[in-house]
Amino acid sequence: MKPLVFTFLVCVLFFNRTQAQSKFDTTAAINQRLKIMCDAVNKKDFKTFIKCIYPKLVQITGGAAKMEGDLKKSFGDSSSKDGANMSVSTGNPSKIILAGKEWQCTIPETIKMIDKNGDFVRKSTLIAISSNARDWYFIDTNNIPVEVIRAMFPNISINLVIPEATSQQSIQN
Repeated sequence: MKPLVFTFLVCVLFFNRTQAQSKFDTTAAINQRLKIMCDAVNKKDFKTFIKCIYPKLVQITGGAAKMEGDLKKSFGDSSSKDGANMSVSTGNPSKIILAGKEWQCTIPETIKMIDKNGDFVRKSTLIAISSNARDWYFIDTNNIPVEVIRAMFPNISINLVIPEATSQQSIQN
């Protein structure tokens, strides 16, 4: 009788553990990663920001060091008041789809920039990509035509709807 009870308890514990693992909240994982990325942009912490960028994009642009240098030239760094101030906020992820071995979705993004030429806002879309639904990386579609994005990243599903970015709009103070 004892072996039967023990076997039953092991099966119950295994079932409960499997159920807990299947209840993983993918949207929460995306939002957590988005928060890290947006906070990094807002603080001009480009090293952290680059860690959130889709690795193939970092590679295409010449690597992390080059990307960081380019960002510092464009926006200054956290120790400097030079360059533009930028803040990024995001909306809710779209439906998450499986494309090959990757999970993908889109996320609306609002970018606000303040520099010596004025204040501007642009609405764009982020593409979120993950190979395991836990670790997410992003591609900003800002100013890049959808055809170019799909040519650069042929792994992006044709079922993923990527809205065009809005034109940059001046913000009145």
